[in-house]
Amino acid sequence: LLLALCNGLGALHGRALVHGRLEPSNVLLSADDRLTLTGSAFGRRPAAGERRCAPAVRAGAGLYPRADVYGLGYLGFELLAGRPPASGEDHPGREVPDDLAKLLAACLREEPADRPPDARAVSLALTGGAAPPSAGLPRGLRMPSADAAEPPLIESDSQPTAPVHRPAAEPELPSSEVS
Repeated sequence: LLLALCNGLGALHGRALVHGRLEPSNVLLSADDRLTLTGSAFGRRPAAGERRCAPAVRAGAGLYPRADVYGLGYLGFELLAGRPPASGEDHPGREVPDDLAKLLAACLREEPADRPPDARAVSLALTGGAAPPSAGLPRGLRMPSADAAEPPLIESDSQPTAPVHRPAAEPELPSSEVS
């Protein structure tokens, strides 16, 4: 399930989109084991005390892929532990392999630059991708430099119809492909 979530989010991130609102009610699993992500945070500010939302987003920052990674880590922890992580807790339980626990802990880091850059990086870590190792993360997950600024893809005061902000280095998608 965690890998399917990564793949769904990775597809969004690959199109310069973010979900922004990963929670159990927005993850649907069909009878034939197909996963569907519903809902999104477009035009919605997080409610006070909404813990599944990345700390910077709760503080008013815009949405960006690393915010989805935080939500992915939070939801993954809940799936494996059967409960939300307590403040500062970084291991969902003794039945969870250490590599997976370290990956979830990396996803839940307070600072966005300390998290995996997007869902595709988390997917690579889960499947043993071949990225060069760094930062002591499991299975070759490489973290980008903390000096690399990451502008939000969606500003915090955006409306649902607002255009998605893309960093200058990313190519624009044809308007027919952006939903």
